[in-house]
Amino acid sequence: MKKSDSERLKHEITGLAVLEILRMHTDVSLTVLIKQLRLMQAGEMDRTRKQLIDSVINEFKNFNPDKIKIKPDRTIDESDFSASKKPKLH
Repeated sequence: MKKSDSERLKHEITGLAVLEILRMHTDVSLTVLIKQLRLMQAGEMDRTRKQLIDSVINEFKNFNPDKIKIKPDRTIDESDFSASKKPKLH
């Protein structure tokens, strides 16, 4: 299996897990996502998909949100959402 194929399947598996969590009307969290992935893995018959699910679980278990630094490109002020064309003076 090509890397792009396996990455696509990992994204698909993750999406299916999130959809199932949303169907349960449960808050989505990393812990709940990993539990759902484990349930999916236990019920999976295909060996390749089982390994991919394990890989996805490991990626999420090793995820460190502190390493992500999101910087806005610019500060959004109220005028961006205003219906008028004139910027508001503060």
